[in-house]
Amino acid sequence: MRVARWRAEAALAVLLVVVRASTTYAPGWTVTSVQLAGEPARMVSHRGSPMGGTVSLLTFPDLGLAIAAAANETNATGVNPFALQVAEAFTRHQNRLDNHIQVFY
Repeated sequence: MRVARWRAEAALAVLLVVVRASTTYAPGWTVTSVQLAGEPARMVSHRGSPMGGTVSLLTFPDLGLAIAAAANETNATGVNPFALQVAEAFTRHQNRLDNHIQVFY
């Protein structure tokens, strides 16, 4: 998992260096911050609409989380919001697990 995470981070770093500017956009990727479980989280995402469908990949490098979502409708507007809801659910679940484990230590 750490190797895959490092490779994703390295690829993103290369893309941002190629752009040569402080930006929230790398070629084909959007870099932004969103709220997950009440906390800010860095999100690196890519969305596309191949013929007959819509796909979205949301990665949260600092959380070690990636969500992929797809719809069989071109330019479907609900794919990104759905993927964010899934990320929120995973983050809230992980926070509950972390809090539960801390009680026993």
